[in-house]
Parts: sequence; C-alpha cells; structure tokens
Amino acid sequence: MESYHFKDLKPSPDKMFAYTDDIKDVPLILDNEAEVQEHVLLRFPALSGAHLRLAGSVHIDPSRLRDADMVAALDMETQIGNDIVSVEAGRLNLRTQFDHGVVTHFEAQETLLDYSLTHLGVNTPDGLQHPMVISEPPANLNSSRAAMSELLFECYRVPSISYFVDALASLRYNQPDCRDALVISCGYHTTHVIPVLDGRMDAGNARRIGVGGFLMTSYLQRLLQLKNPSALAAITLSRAEELLHELVRFSGDYGSDLRLWADPAHQKEHTRPVQLPVTVATGSEQSRPLQSAAGEAKDKKLVAKARMHEMHMKKRQALISEDERRLARARQSGETDPEYLQELERRIEAGRTKLAELAERGQVTPVRLSPDALQARLEELEGRRRELLERRAERRRRRAEMARRRTAASQQRMRIISQLASQRPTKDDTFGARDEDWDVYKAINVDGGDSDSEADAEELTEVEGRLRQLAPDLAWCQPAAGGAQPHQIQLGTEPLQTAEILFQPSMLGLDQAGLAETIQFVLSKYPAESQQRLAGNVFVTGGVSNVPGLRQRLEHELRQMRPFQSSFAVSVASSPSLDAWRGARSLSAAGQLEYVSRQQYVECGADYLAEHMASNRYWPTPAEPAAGQPA
Repeated sequence: MESYHFKDLKPSPDKMFAYTDDIKDVPLILDNEAEVQEHVLLRFPALSGAHLRLAGSVHIDPSRLRDADMVAALDMETQIGNDIVSVEAGRLNLRTQFDHGVVTHFEAQETLLDYSLTHLGVNTPDGLQHPMVISEPPANLNSSRAAMSELLFECYRVPSISYFVDALASLRYNQPDCRDALVISCGYHTTHVIPVLDGRMDAGNARRIGVGGFLMTSYLQRLLQLKNPSALAAITLSRAEELLHELVRFSGDYGSDLRLWADPAHQKEHTRPVQLPVTVATGSEQSRPLQSAAGEAKDKKLVAKARMHEMHMKKRQALISEDERRLARARQSGETDPEYLQELERRIEAGRTKLAELAERGQVTPVRLSPDALQARLEELEGRRRELLERRAERRRRRAEMARRRTAASQQRMRIISQLASQRPTKDDTFGARDEDWDVYKAINVDGGDSDSEADAEELTEVEGRLRQLAPDLAWCQPAAGGAQPHQIQLGTEPLQTAEILFQPSMLGLDQAGLAETIQFVLSKYPAESQQRLAGNVFVTGGVSNVPGLRQRLEHELRQMRPFQSSFAVSVASSPSLDAWRGARSLSAAGQLEYVSRQQYVECGADYLAEHMASNRYWPTPAEPAAGQPA
C-alpha cells in the first residue's frame, strides 16, 4: 500500500479586515466551542491555554477569521492564533480555557476576544456597539454564563447578549423546519446526545460522554508511540491529529473487522506505512559528524557578524542624518560661519563614503542560476544519479548471479578458479603484475570486482542532496540508499481503535457508556411514540463527524437496538465544523434570537438567559439558605 507522508502544514498569519459602515451595529457571532483541534494560550513566562473557533458578524463570511485562537509570548511580545509558527515547543505546558467544554479561564477568553475584534477591524468608540451572539455548551452552568455576561457587559460594554447551543444552531441551519430530532454533537472534548421534541431541547434527558476529538488524538498518539518507541519525538500530537483527519475511520462492525486482521494476508494488504520526516545527511557529514557542528557554529558567527554590521551601518546613517539636519537648520537660520558649514559638509561627505564602503564590504551577492542553466544543471545531476543507480543495480545483479550455482557467471568463475589452481607454482610468481590479471580478479570476485561501491554510494547521496536543494519538488523525495525504511511507522488496526473509543470508552479505562448505549438510554426515557419521532431524525454534527464511517456505524447500531421493522434515519450536517456559526447567523438575520439587554442583566442577575429555539433552558440559581437553616 502507498505510504502516507505528513504534510506538516504551517499556519499563515491572520488577515486584518476593514471596519465598513455596512456592518455597524449588526450582531457579532462567536462560536466559542472547541470542536476541531486544541488551541492554546502561551503567556510569558508561564504557559496557559485558550480557544476561539470563529468570529464575525452576520455580514462577514466565516472564512474571514478562522482558528484565531492561540496566544504566545516570544521575546516579551504577545502572539496570538496563526501568528505562532509551532505549538509543539510548549505542548507540555499548555492549558485551555475550557474544562470539558465549559469556559473557566476568562483571562484567556478576554485576550482572544481582543485579538478577534482587532482583526475584524471593530473600532467603535465607547465600547463594543454590537449585540453579541455567543455559543455555550448544553446545560451550561449558571456560574460560567454569569462570568461570561459580566466580561461582555462590563469590559466590552456590549448592548445585549444572546446565547445559543452550537448543536441546535447547526440543526436549525440544516433543517429549519425541524420539530423532532435526536441531535448527536461530537465535539473536541465531549459528545452530547440531545433530544429535541416540539422544537425545544429536552435538557433533562440529554446526556454527555467525556470522549471527543482530543481524547481520540491523544489515544492515537499513545498507540503509535507505544508501538514505535524509537520514534517518540517524531510522533507529535499535531501529527497524530493529522492522521486522525486523514486516515482514521469508524468501523461498521468493529468485532468483524478485527477478526479480519487476524489473517496475515489481510494485514499485509491493508497495513499503511507512514513516512516520518527524514533529514538526509551528505556523505561528508556522515563520515565527519563534527564538521556539521563546526559548520553550525560558523553559521551562528556569520549571523552575529551580519547583525553587528547592520547595527554599525544604522548608527552611521543616523549620524549622517543628524549632520544633514544641522546643515539644513544652519542654512535656514542664515548661518554665516563658512568654517562651520564646511565642517558639516565634510563630515556628511566622509560619512557617506564610509557608509558606501561598509555596504560594499558587507554585501553578499547570491549566486542564482538562470532558468536554462538550472535546467542544464538538473539534467546533469539526474543523469549522474541514473548512472550511479544503474551501476549499483548491476553490482547487485552480478552478486546474485555469482551466488547461484548453475548460472553461467558462477560456472565461469569456477572454471577460472580451477584453471588457476591447476597451474604449477613457479619460483618467480608474477600474477598481478599485468593489467590482465586484474580482469581475472574482477571476474572471480563475488562482489563484482567493483571496489568503488562505497564511493558511489557516497556520491549518490551527495548528488541527491544537491538535487533536493535545486528542485525540492521532484517526484522522488526519499534517499535512494534505502534510508526511508527505518523512518516509517506502520498503521494497522490503530485507525479503527482510535475511532472505536467513542463507542467503547472502556478501551481508555473510562467508566462511561459508549455512544450507542447512551443513545439507547436516552430513547428509553420516552414512550414508544416519542422514541419513533426521535429515531426518525438522528442528526449528527460537530468536528468529529467529519471522520468517515460515523453515519454507517450509527445506522448499524440503531438497526440493532430499534424494534423489528421500525424506521429510523441518520443525517450528517453539511459542514459539521461551520454549520453552528452559519445557523446562528441565519437565526440572527431572521430575528429569531432573544437577547439579554443591559437592563435585564442588572435587574435579573448576571446568569439570566433569554430563551429561544436554539438556546438552553433557564433555571434560576437557588438562593442560599439563611443562616441557621438547613441547606
């Protein structure tokens, strides 16, 4: 099977957008759920965590600002979101603002809100003059909602807030007229099974499973690290997440698929090799490893020298600019001292001359080949590479021919050896003095008589390294000497095991029911007529539902648990990761959202919630018992 190569995609910095008049006073929609990947907040000197999925107004396309959700402090400069090149350096110290989907770290939340609003170009005076539409988890804690409302009303001075549940907003976007559904929200930290009857969520019978995309990613990473202990550092959480997105799939029948893997032929056919990144060293680097370290030290010295040279030139330029300003002021003020003016002109001219000398001394002209010269050089190197590969193949062929007894090459070798053995030794043995004797040695040598094989291998490595420098996008990308094989890991049942933990959390040691058992438990809370209404519209959303095979697996499980000849239907959101934001935008544009105003915030309390079709139910926090009364 064809091997998989890691993409190791690097993030590009987020864009800055203009704040135009046509988007003033419209609601800002914030999908504040962790569905796709872990997002982090790095703050100097400690590391902490935060996540922001998507931000924008009802008139701003969601592609404007995505994954603006990371903050880093490098050289005391705070960096957020995709401005961070790599999160693996501080992976062990990262923390998220979420605790199983519930916002608890509001300092991180405030930092990410500032970043998102800045990149959207929002610059309204006297606070944020936009209604805020923000998501929250199903059956969110009143304390968490109160802290979020306090942050938005007191810090950002928003006029009003509307809270929505992302899974319900996704349902409204895909099925606007839906009255009954069993919504399965597969998030990053948790999975929710939410019954919806008569257009409203029945929170009392909703259930949560503590398995999501993060546990699947970390479980896959641990499986691969346990199987490949020599590649612990190369199997990072980011690469495990890439494998989750690209290769993991849900099994329709996990037990049957595992039994298929007991067959060696099935294993050989379906095992997927995964190529880890390989750093290829040239032959000189392989033979002299200390030379590489010396080269690195030399490069650092050159960089430091270039930096000092640049600082020196800037200082010279500043002195020249200061003298030019003095000369201009002297002429404007009518200075009549010719010696003073001549001295300034002389210093300026001398400074420019010295600056030109410094620039010429520090200038490095890069050697660049023209397209024709580059093509000719590539053809020359590729021709030499083919020649070296053919010579290596010929040596291997001769070696194989010599090893077999009845081949013509083997018989010729034995014939020459027998002739040499039959010759009587003389006093003056001159064998080897003539060039023809060397041909005899080459003919009987099992290795083919080519003593340049090591030199050829070293030259081949150097040629391929040069080709990679000139044309990194060549079709071949691995060293020809077989160096890629030790840098591969084999994917067998790991993709199936990773997805299966959603249905069998016990594989992780979690004392929880799987998704199928949870669905059956939720349905058992209703009479037969309501069960049929829910099973007739099972709606799946959330980032994990992008993994192939989930719909087929749910259909398989429902077929087993539902009565004979009963009907059911399973559908998946059109865009599971974005439909929550789009659903909230549609509800806001249609005027179907209810907002908590600043006056209601003051009168009803910070935890107050205005209910609507895509929101949680509001239960007031019980009052604390008076002193002396039992709780």
